[in-house]
Amino acid sequence: MTPCLLSFALICIALSIGIWRRQTWAWYAGWLVFLLFAVQVAALIVFVFSSAQTTRTAVLGYTGIAGIVAFWTPIALWWKQRRKDFGKPRAQWKTSAS
Repeated sequence: MTPCLLSFALICIALSIGIWRRQTWAWYAGWLVFLLFAVQVAALIVFVFSSAQTTRTAVLGYTGIAGIVAFWTPIALWWKQRRKDFGKPRAQWKTSAS
């Protein structure tokens, strides 16, 4: 367990430095993080539906899917729009929030 936590911490540190410096690879790594999270959520959803024994459990599974989509879609769209901010020299960064 400890090596996994240390690896995760190192990956988060590397990503945060890349995002802070607005390097292009960090934008693509952000998509990789979104993808890995989506795979984990999909595995959870498959587990919920495969173990659902009542209609109530299935409805709760669908509610969970709707909540995840409602939460992650705006985040993914926002990240998609930030691509133009990566890979530029520091002087060209926007100083105001958009």
